[in-house]
Amino acid sequence: MTRLALFLLLLLPLAACDSADPGPEAASISIALGAITANSNCDSATNPGDFQFLIEVTDLGNNPIEAITLPAGATYGTHSAAVIPLFSGNQASVGQTISLQQPRAEGSGFAVSLSGMEWDSTTRRDANMDDRTSVRTHRFASGQFSSVVGTQQLSVGNGACNATLDYVVTVQ
Repeated sequence: MTRLALFLLLLLPLAACDSADPGPEAASISIALGAITANSNCDSATNPGDFQFLIEVTDLGNNPIEAITLPAGATYGTHSAAVIPLFSGNQASVGQTISLQQPRAEGSGFAVSLSGMEWDSTTRRDANMDDRTSVRTHRFASGQFSSVVGTQQLSVGNGACNATLDYVVTVQ
C-alpha cells in the first residue's frame, strides 16, 4: 500500500467524525414560576376568596417531576388555616424555578398543570373552583421545542371564579 493510500485510509474515520454535529442529546429546561393572579375571587367584592393551588410538572408519560402546593405547607384539598386570601386582581407569588432535562427527540416534552380550589367554609368548596385543573403540554417536534420558550399562561376555573399562573420557560 502506498503512503498516500495509507494516509487517506487513516483520515477516513476522522472525516466521519467531523460530519454534521447532531447537537446535545438532552435539553436543559428551566421553568420559572412567577405568580398566580385571581381574575375573580369567587366571593364578593368585600370578601376575598380562600384559595389553594397545586402546580405540577410531569413528563409526557405523566411521571411526576415536581409538585408545589400553595400556600406552602398546606395539604391540597384539605381545608386548614393554610389558604391564600385573594381579592380579584391580587396575586400570590410562587417564586420557584424547576429545572429538568428532556431528550431532544420527537414525542418528548413536559406538561405544566394548575389545579385550584376556593373554600366557602371549612367544609365546603366553591362549586366554581372545586379542584379544577388545566394542563399545558410543551412538546419537542420538528427538531425543536416549539411554542415553548418565553412567557406562558395557564388558567383554571370558569367565568365566575378563575385564576391564572404565569411562568417563563427557557431551553438550552
